[in-house]
Amino acid sequence: MHLEVSEIIPRGVHFIVTIKGSVGADGKNGKADTRKIQKLLNAIFPSAVLSVDGDCGPKTIRRIKRFQKRFMANPDGRVDPGGRTLKKLNAAAPGMQKDWRGDSSRWSQEKKLSSLEKRMRRKVVQVLGALKAKGFKPNIFSAWRSVAVQLEIVAKGHSKVRFSYHNAQKKNGTPNAYAVDIIDQRWAWTDKAE
Repeated sequence: MHLEVSEIIPRGVHFIVTIKGSVGADGKNGKADTRKIQKLLNAIFPSAVLSVDGDCGPKTIRRIKRFQKRFMANPDGRVDPGGRTLKKLNAAAPGMQKDWRGDSSRWSQEKKLSSLEKRMRRKVVQVLGALKAKGFKPNIFSAWRSVAVQLEIVAKGHSKVRFSYHNAQKKNGTPNAYAVDIIDQRWAWTDKAE
């Protein structure tokens, strides 16, 4: 996800996106604000990307409602400046999070996808879809992981590689992995997988 520096406010370990007017159903839907919300939604739902065109149409409103279903009984499809939905979007958008520490195998599937290099992410989404179509239950076990986690894997004897394509990142420290481990969630790493 690419946001201009002027579109974000640093706060603690996160960068907070701000908007001037409401976006979504019955919102002001200013082009700049709508683009910011579309970018946040794309970071949260990387497998179903919206056009970042600044036009708040039915797809954008449906995506806002889809996100709101996580915390609202009756989603209204609207994001207000300083409102609950904007706060939740900022907290959930993996591309906005500055802190990528910890065991990435415990992240959500969406966050794991967002840690991949953009072209790699598109290919992985295609692979996951093809596996599902063949009756598998694919699950991303690991995408990006820190060098520290990689070294723990080496220390446990599970790998001899101290740095891999899993550890790739951009100059600003944002994950940009070119590797992914996909398992069938029914069997994971057990002998049954064979």
